[in-house]
Amino acid sequence: MFAVAVLLTCAAARAEPARPRIVSLAPHLTELVYAAGAGELLVGVVEYSDYPAEARSLPRIGDAWRVDMERLLALKPDMILTWASGTPDEVVERLDALKLAHREIATFRLADVPVALRAIGAIAGTSEVAEAAAAGFDREIAELRGRYAAARPVSVFI
Repeated sequence: MFAVAVLLTCAAARAEPARPRIVSLAPHLTELVYAAGAGELLVGVVEYSDYPAEARSLPRIGDAWRVDMERLLALKPDMILTWASGTPDEVVERLDALKLAHREIATFRLADVPVALRAIGAIAGTSEVAEAAAAGFDREIAELRGRYAAARPVSVFI
C-alpha cells in the first residue's frame, strides 16, 4: 500500500509542475509577468506596479530602489525578478546572502522585450502564452517600422 501511495504522489508531481511564487522588483517587470501569462503567480511587487489593474491589489514590498526584506521573506517567493539596470547592487547582494532565487531581466532595447517575455514564461511555466505575447510584440514592432520607414526622423522626442 505504501508503494502505491508513493507512486501516486510521484505521478501527481510529474503531472503538475510546481507553480513558482514570483516577486517583481520593477513596475515594468510586473507588466511583463502579466503579459507572459503569469500574473496569478505574482505574490508581491514594488510601488508604481499599477498595470494591469490587478497588480494594484498585490502586496508592496518597497520600491524599485529599496526593498523591505522582512516583507519579501514573509511572501516566501520562489523567484524574484530583478531589473538589470535599476535594482541596486546592495539589494541583489542581500538576495544572495539570504539565498533567495532571483533572475535579472534586461530590457534596454525593444528587441529585449520578447526575450524577457520568453524568459519569464520559462520561469513561470507559461511558455505558450509568453511565446504568443513575444511573437505579437515582434509583429507590432515590424508593422510600425514598416509604416514609418519613409517618415522623416524626429530630432527631439520628449
